[in-house]
Parts: sequence; C-alpha cells; structure tokens
Amino acid sequence: MNDEDIFDLEKILSIGTRVCSKCGVTKPLNMFYKSNSSRRTDCKQCFMLNQDKTKRALAVKKYHLNNYEKVQEKRRQFRAKNKVRLSKEHKEWRQKNTDKLKDLQLKNNYGISLDEFRNKISRQNGCCAICKNKLDMGKKTHVDHCHRTKKVRGVLCNSCNAVLSVYEKYSEEVDAYLQKYSYTKENYKNY
Repeated sequence: MNDEDIFDLEKILSIGTRVCSKCGVTKPLNMFYKSNSSRRTDCKQCFMLNQDKTKRALAVKKYHLNNYEKVQEKRRQFRAKNKVRLSKEHKEWRQKNTDKLKDLQLKNNYGISLDEFRNKISRQNGCCAICKNKLDMGKKTHVDHCHRTKKVRGVLCNSCNAVLSVYEKYSEEVDAYLQKYSYTKENYKNY
C-alpha cells in the first residue's frame, strides 16, 4: 500500500461510508445520491440498475397493454403446453405456503389476517362460538360473519355454521314453524 492509497483511504473515511441496501457493499457517501436532506439508501450503481429495470418493466407493461390478445394467447399456449408441470409447481407452493394461502383467503373473504383468526379462536378457548365443542382447525372450521355488514363475529364448527346460515336466510319461516309446533310440557307428551 503506497502513500496515495492511504491518502485516498483517509479521504474516504473522512467523507463517511454507508452500506448499500441493494448490493450490501460499504461505499463512500459520495457514491450515494442526495435525497432531500439525507442520501439514498442504495448506491448510484444500484440506483441506475433499478432505473433500467423500471424502464424495461414499463416497456413490457406498455407492450402487454397494446397487445393484450396476443399476450393472452401466448399465456394460454404456455399453460396448455406446461399444464402438468405448472400443476405440480402450484401444488408444491400451496403445500409449502399453507399459512400464507390461508392468510390471503381470510383477507380477501373476510378482511382479517391469519393472526386475527387465530386470536379469535384463542379467545374462544379453541371452541365453537355457539356449541362450545372443540374446533378441528381443518376445512370444518368457519369464519362467522354478517352477510350484510361483512363484520366478523366469531369462528364456528361446520354444524353451527350450516344451522346459522339457514336460520339467517329463513329466520321468519323457522320461527313461525317452531311457534306452530311449540314444544311445551303439556303437548310434549303427544310427540
């Protein structure tokens, strides 16, 4: 190492350094663009690479918009040609990402996360909110929600969910039926 290298090293250290958030390399601060009162977290090289990627991505997006039918046909052909492989890959992904998939389904269908779902079950002591039987946590566990307001009420077993669903749709008819055949102590003997 000669005197010039030492001088450059001292100069670099006096300027200060930062680790690039993209490439992970420690570089002098002058290798980072200024952003308002501070500097960007990615170095100039990584920033330029990202700009190129962004330009390419925009060009691809524009092409896809302008050639929608052509792109869709190519996708259909690709899926038809690779049906078995894609099916296998999707199945493997679903098996590896069961929590992620469940989280996406809960968010899309009910607006709650997997953590919120688990918290509801925990608050219910792992039991159905209606019959208090233990939940099996499989496909037979349902998120109970109001169909009008979409508000989540609790977690139910399969049986209670089915009964509640029917009751919500036909509550007046069910009530009328039960009143018609009311089971009092007196007429219970007749049944």
